[in-house]
Amino acid sequence: MHNILAREVTAPDCHPELPMSQFFHQGGWGKGAMSVEEANLLHSLILNYKPKSILETGTENGYTASVMGHACRENGFGFVTSLELHEEQAIEARSNIIDVHLDEWVEILTYDSLEFIKNNLDMPVDFALIDSTIGLRMEEIHNLIPKMKRGGMIVTHDTSTLHPARERYDLQLNIDRLGFPCMHIPSPRGISIIQIP
Repeated sequence: MHNILAREVTAPDCHPELPMSQFFHQGGWGKGAMSVEEANLLHSLILNYKPKSILETGTENGYTASVMGHACRENGFGFVTSLELHEEQAIEARSNIIDVHLDEWVEILTYDSLEFIKNNLDMPVDFALIDSTIGLRMEEIHNLIPKMKRGGMIVTHDTSTLHPARERYDLQLNIDRLGFPCMHIPSPRGISIIQIP
């Protein structure tokens, strides 16, 4: 299995209660990170779409930021701005990004993602990964849409209708209500890809 920056691979995915999770793998970046298979999808999207400006909310330990930065390096262009609210996690993520030699392709900012999108985002975004606190994600998406380039992509993690957080936040339903072209990838935790017309 090709594993983008997975360090080591363990099995299964971190939600054993979800169907098919035994066939998905955790990388060595921690339980909250995307599965290796989901990270490979994210990597492939960036290789194919070729975005120049990438925004991520919810850096955590920097795994997905590194995956996207790795794809930018392979493309020969592009830059990832990743937002993390908690300074301790941002410090860890910056260290991880340096360890995999991607600090020229990725910047980790300690920032409230919603505030940044509303007040500090001064460039059009080609590609976004929304992976912050689940309860904030739809508000982030609504505020980000006007700042996206036409044809841009917004990817959201944890959108499975079987995800444990579904009772409070049905991301898939709310994404469908946006009315934009969208594909829901049925990984155990779910990934949704929205395209901005």
